[in-house]
Amino acid sequence: MTSEYAKFIAEVASNLSAQCNERLAIYDFEGEPGPHRVAYAIVEIAESAEKLLELAAKLRQSGEVAEEALSRFRDEIEHLLYHVRDSGAFSDLLEHEV
Repeated sequence: MTSEYAKFIAEVASNLSAQCNERLAIYDFEGEPGPHRVAYAIVEIAESAEKLLELAAKLRQSGEVAEEALSRFRDEIEHLLYHVRDSGAFSDLLEHEV
């Protein structure tokens, strides 16, 4: 974990704690405060979104191996969904019917 990454999570967690601590306290889990848990998920989800954009852009290039890119795209979606589930705050989104 780079110091910039840790700082990003800490800043998001601090902001969430200052503004939403009581509401997010219900997501406390195994000693991890809810605001930190949600902040970590937010940062991970944002990073996955960036990776998905990069992979989509690669698929525009004819030289890219489509099967490999699709597989990596799927893996990144799986990673993103893990953090949606693990956040507590966003897990109910997976229960919505489309």
